[in-house]
Amino acid sequence: MSEPAAALAPLPFWVLCVTGAVALVCIAGLTSLGIWQVQRLAWKRALIERVEARLQAEPVPAPGPTRWASIAEDDDARVR
Repeated sequence: MSEPAAALAPLPFWVLCVTGAVALVCIAGLTSLGIWQVQRLAWKRALIERVEARLQAEPVPAPGPTRWASIAEDDDARVR
């Protein structure tokens, strides 16, 4: 009956420190991921709002060759 007593022996201090450090790193990582998701949600909502506003706007003439370098900012504009 000495085996169950050995199984209940306290863990060494270094094991508790390593376990605590791993737990803190995991908590910090998961917290930063949660913050990133909230920031991404705000960005995504603003993007959707901008796209919907441009899709409901009046059509504009297609950009000429001089504006082709900056066409990415007009990628969701309605053209005639």
